[in-house]
Amino acid sequence: MDVSLAIINYNSREKLRKCLDTLPEVVRGEPYRVLVIDNASSDGSATMVTRRYGKRFEVIANKANLGFGRAVNQALEKTDSDCLLILNADIEVEEGAIEVLLEFMERTPDAGMAGGQLVDQDGEVQSSCRTFYSASAIMMRRTPLGWLLPRSRAVRDHLMLDWDHATERKVDWLQGACLMLRRETMEQVGAMDERFFLYFEDVDLARRVGEAGQGVYYVPQARFVHQYRRGSHGGLFNLERLHHLNSALRYLSKHSPSGRLLLRLMGEGLILSLMMLALLLFNG
Repeated sequence: MDVSLAIINYNSREKLRKCLDTLPEVVRGEPYRVLVIDNASSDGSATMVTRRYGKRFEVIANKANLGFGRAVNQALEKTDSDCLLILNADIEVEEGAIEVLLEFMERTPDAGMAGGQLVDQDGEVQSSCRTFYSASAIMMRRTPLGWLLPRSRAVRDHLMLDWDHATERKVDWLQGACLMLRRETMEQVGAMDERFFLYFEDVDLARRVGEAGQGVYYVPQARFVHQYRRGSHGGLFNLERLHHLNSALRYLSKHSPSGRLLLRLMGEGLILSLMMLALLLFNG
């Protein structure tokens, strides 16, 4: 099996540079293709890649921010390798990590997608694999209920906090920051759903992979450093927070019968407004 890489970037020039500097020259002794897909960054990211690395990396410079899912689909359209490794620009690749993931895909025929262990710069393991969202998990993670009940069972189960994240295992879904996709599986289940502009496209894809009888696997022997800044946190009216809440509603509408019923009765705009009002009142 062979592999291509796609690095999705938006206004992360310095993190992107660090990411590219950690990429190996070859994978298992063979050259491989690397695409940098830049979503209309205003910080000179695309120019930096061309000037610093020349023709080593291919740059796709989108004229508008098309969202994460569309960028991934561009990479799928423009490559033909057996596997495609998707990385966020804030990922640094540890030695041998890509080979470990590729070898895992070879020896695990039912693996439709896999991801490595993400650690922060201090080596602390991040919860990059999780159980599927329930309505209660979304509420606990994205509304004041989560601050009022930080040790709730819904959150512990969702983040898989009662497991040490040290062994290979099949999981519900993996964060899109590091995903190896099997092309054959993507052809079977379809590409990322571009209706999710940012967030939940990885959850949705993993669910479709599982429903097709393929596995989603966490492979901790493949380690990646993740300079994680949670964009959906921060200011109350942070744009990424709004994207997250909107994508959460879309996900529930697509996969949860109760979520579809709630949206039908109340409307997406009203529910989103009520969630933001609750946050405003809590922070006020």
